[in-house]
Amino acid sequence: MLDLACLEGLFAIEFARMGSPTTGLEIRDVHLAKAEFARKILNLSNCGLVQGEVQKIPASLGQFNVIICTGILYHLDFPD
Repeated sequence: MLDLACLEGLFAIEFARMGSPTTGLEIRDVHLAKAEFARKILNLSNCGLVQGEVQKIPASLGQFNVIICTGILYHLDFPD
């Protein structure tokens, strides 16, 4: 599962706690640091956290069966 603009990792971490391999993508350092702290405390080796932009998803992340993008779409500029 890929969680776009994961902020502090809520969905990525919760899905990882349920056993799903997850990756959270977030651009801001401060949010990533909080997510990484929670990931380490919960010892979630199946949860990866990556810094990056949702409009430039690194191909190196691979393919995902589920991609969630809660709370980000209205922030993106797209022509009508």
